[in-house]
Amino acid sequence: MIDLGDSDRSELAERATELLARRIYKLRSKIEGARSITYNVASEFPLHTPGKSPFYHVRRTSVRNVLARFDRKNGVRLWCSVRRSGKTTACFDLDTTPGGSVIVPQTCGTEQTTNGRVFYDGVREAIETRTQPKATFVESVVRDCAPLSVDRADRTVLVIDEYETLFGHLRSVAESEPAIRYTVAQPLLNQMVEFARDNLLVLLGQQPGAHFILMDQNQLAPYVKQDPFPLFEHHLKTGEFSQLVDKVLRDQISVDTGFVDALHTETAGHPFLTVNVLCALVDWLIEQKRPARGITLDDGDFAQFQAEKLGPEQVSLGRHYDFFRETAKAAMGENSYRHNRWLYTAYWLVRQIAQADSGRFAIRRDDLPDLMEKIPAPGMLPETNEMLRTATQANFLSYTDAEVSVKVRTLGRLAASVRPALA
Repeated sequence: MIDLGDSDRSELAERATELLARRIYKLRSKIEGARSITYNVASEFPLHTPGKSPFYHVRRTSVRNVLARFDRKNGVRLWCSVRRSGKTTACFDLDTTPGGSVIVPQTCGTEQTTNGRVFYDGVREAIETRTQPKATFVESVVRDCAPLSVDRADRTVLVIDEYETLFGHLRSVAESEPAIRYTVAQPLLNQMVEFARDNLLVLLGQQPGAHFILMDQNQLAPYVKQDPFPLFEHHLKTGEFSQLVDKVLRDQISVDTGFVDALHTETAGHPFLTVNVLCALVDWLIEQKRPARGITLDDGDFAQFQAEKLGPEQVSLGRHYDFFRETAKAAMGENSYRHNRWLYTAYWLVRQIAQADSGRFAIRRDDLPDLMEKIPAPGMLPETNEMLRTATQANFLSYTDAEVSVKVRTLGRLAASVRPALA
């Protein structure tokens, strides 16, 4: 009942309309809240077109902090990490270092920005035309491709993404046409050394060692120093990993800190696999007919999802893991053994540790040499301690004095679920 008091008819109508609207809103909210979730919002995340969707980018403070360590230093740094771990996007999002050095990102893969392939295209042209690059080739690339949004600086950071492609191309051509070694490959390596004497050169890729070509006269290789590349850091509610989760779920599904902690334990902050797992998790919520409104997930929810959907059979069938299943299968195959022996060994170690302990994804460090011996290989593999160090820097493994662990548990599950060609 509405108390009229001294109100006139128009005021009464306004009050009645307002009351009716509120009651309809409450009723509609109850109905909407009772409906089950039917749409996978996580599937909207643009995994395959990161360069075209800057809204979804997370500011990688961790990568900027790595650069800051070398801000006034020169030389060549090597940053390797598991595929699709955010290396390219992180570096192409940066214009300057904290100290003001200009960053010039170049790729030997898919172009991320305008003028993003000038360096590699220039090398390819020199090879195709059998002409020696100009003595100022590297310098001109840096000058012409420096971001227009920043002032010219005395010092430059040249980033070469997908560096394995560059050195693999140089090696294969030099082997098939020895003259290319002296007209293109060695002059280019020498120019890169000259650049690194006064600036910083950063090589990005998945595996170390690709720069070891033409070793009897390679002037660049001694300058290369490998650093650990950070995955999405997780230490605060507003940290990189939490921001990534928020961008994937887009405020449609709420999660508490316990859930984010559990998710990070599973994916270690690997962005591509984190999105894969969240897509699978939302599919699971849809199967459960969870309500569309008011969802707040905790560590208990993740533990239940993990038990029901991250087992060997579920992972081997999960549609969101197709890319990394095929990646793992290829990496552990015969062709990889012949041409990418480091990567072959890394994936086999991840697989065998995951199979040895699918709960903790860890083995005793003293057992690592025996595990290396069990890798199916007809020839030499990398030395055990060298493999442990470099695979840890590249986010395949982690270790303490007592244990060796799989860094990204989801990757371990996937590597253990496929059938390699040499198995």
